[in-house]
Amino acid sequence: MPPEIASPAPKKKQSRPRAQVVVKNPNIIDRLEEFFRADATDEEACAYAGIGERTFYNTLKRDKSFAKRIRRAQYFPFILMKKTVIKAANAGDGKLALRWLKARQSERYHEKTIIGADGERNAFADIADSIINPKRDAEDSDFD
Repeated sequence: MPPEIASPAPKKKQSRPRAQVVVKNPNIIDRLEEFFRADATDEEACAYAGIGERTFYNTLKRDKSFAKRIRRAQYFPFILMKKTVIKAANAGDGKLALRWLKARQSERYHEKTIIGADGERNAFADIADSIINPKRDAEDSDFD
């Protein structure tokens, strides 16, 4: 019996590396910025601009000025909301100010009711109530 001759393995097609597409069209960049300013997700903004997410991420990696413009647009809604909250707090909206503090520094301003061994509410609960309901606090004051 003759020995079996191994046939050579078929050669793989050598594929050329695909060129990575990047966003250069100013209209597409403007559409991305517009939607990010409205607090869109990456997926939503890409769909609105008519580009793929891979193209978007490639461009973020390769083009620093593009990345800077996108980052700025993504910050816009947060800056706008912060300004609105600060304005309302300055106008005396204690509830909004407290909600903002709870969101920004939850470890310090989370809601807690501390009840002592005697079953009475602690001063912390009274302070929080006075911030949230300043009119009721004034009516219930022992200092009248």
